[in-house]
Amino acid sequence: MPSRSVLSSAVALLASASLFGNAVAQVHTDCNPMEKDCPANPAFGMAYNFVFNKSQPAWDMTVGPVTYDNENGATFTIAKQGESPTIRTQQYLFFGRIEIIMKASPGRGIISSVMLLSDNLDEIDLEFLGINNTMALTNYFGKGSDDFTNGKEIVVPGAPVQNDFHNYTIDWTKDRLQWMIDGNLVRTLLPADAKNGERYPQTPCRLSLGIWAGSDPRLPQGTRDWAGGDTDFSKGPFSMHVKSTYIKDYSSGKEYAFSDRSGSYQSIKIVEGESPANKTITEATSVSPSLSERWASLTDGQRTGIYVGAASFVAIIAGVFLWYFLKQRRRGKEEARLAAEREKREQMELNQFHAAGIDPDSFTVQHADGNPNPFATPAHSIHEKQRMQSSAAAAGVGAGVAAPLLREDPRNPHSPNMNDGQQQQYFDQPPNSGGMRSPSGSPAGYPAGPGGPPRGPPSPALGSPAGYPHPDRSATAPVNRMNSPGPMNGPQRSFTNDSYRGPGGHPQQGNNGWR
Repeated sequence: MPSRSVLSSAVALLASASLFGNAVAQVHTDCNPMEKDCPANPAFGMAYNFVFNKSQPAWDMTVGPVTYDNENGATFTIAKQGESPTIRTQQYLFFGRIEIIMKASPGRGIISSVMLLSDNLDEIDLEFLGINNTMALTNYFGKGSDDFTNGKEIVVPGAPVQNDFHNYTIDWTKDRLQWMIDGNLVRTLLPADAKNGERYPQTPCRLSLGIWAGSDPRLPQGTRDWAGGDTDFSKGPFSMHVKSTYIKDYSSGKEYAFSDRSGSYQSIKIVEGESPANKTITEATSVSPSLSERWASLTDGQRTGIYVGAASFVAIIAGVFLWYFLKQRRRGKEEARLAAEREKREQMELNQFHAAGIDPDSFTVQHADGNPNPFATPAHSIHEKQRMQSSAAAAGVGAGVAAPLLREDPRNPHSPNMNDGQQQQYFDQPPNSGGMRSPSGSPAGYPAGPGGPPRGPPSPALGSPAGYPHPDRSATAPVNRMNSPGPMNGPQRSFTNDSYRGPGGHPQQGNNGWR
């Protein structure tokens, strides 16, 4: 199985393959088409930029571990002897361009590596020694040759390669091979300069990214010297970081097949069809990422923005609730104050009623049919007693005026329907010693003399005769609840408490009492 190293230490490295299989695995092939018939190479056949904030489709991890994050991208770490984490594309590009944003690893004997390798061992290299923070190594091999004089050191302008990310570009066609750093062309190789094209890389290659320990103590001394000496793993871990990789295949199709064993680009036949890489990437990107994957894909700045936004939202909601709480609290205090004032006013009114000798319960309305009494006016605590007396007197006079009109009233002694028993029952009610007087001067409620009409209606304060509804307690009770005992001496000229009297103080009865 043909195998060799990247640089001049390759001979020593191959001699130690049994001890350091991971490093050798980077520069070998399972089937060399220059020796036998081999399967066609699946074509990359497209352009795509891989951002290594997470594991990417169309890549295989040949040796682990490799981790991914938003800040540094893919991280290749050596923590102990024998580790060499590496990832490699699943498809091949037949000439093309690659752009890698990476930061090399420090460490004596640690090699950070970018490599294009074909099945017949055409190879294009870009490597960084951990003992040199300002230099990049460029190299190439053709058809597995052991020519170790093709390497060239390039001083990297700008920041040190182990401290900052740089753009490392390889642009490869059948006519020339170029290496560029941060957009600056640093080396060009023409086919004529590679043994007239015989050693010029020209067959489909896969891209590998990785890190390995060239000074592993198990390797020959020559290899360890080239890498800078023995690696002190106690100073590790040692990490290489790749943020992104842009790949553009200058050919397109489904597969690249070798038509003969010459190893020339003319022997490569392009099989038409959909690129396997395009299918793989399309299927992977069409699947909606999970929440954890979306979160992992965010930058630190984006995460900070989300934290700040969430905190601001919570603060706004808390502020709204606090404002509403304080507003409701103020409203509750105001309502409590108004209720206390209203209760105080009501208590003062009750005290005034009690001081005036008035029972407030006497104003309770006991009927739902309204109060048609024209003498009923809003009560006032100060003049309530006088108003009640005046209203009662006026009601008595009004009843006397209306008496002649109520001839059919069974309580009218002149009515044909008058029942003597009922009349006697009506006037058997004992008078109230504190009652009002009738217009004739007799106490209200006393019966008239024999043969004469009653001198006035009973006082509203008197109890009702048996069998008749009791009048309301309030002085403002409806007049239609007060019943006339019978006809009165003629109606008065005015609704005053003084009746019209003739000479000698006797009531005048001529003309029905009208003057």
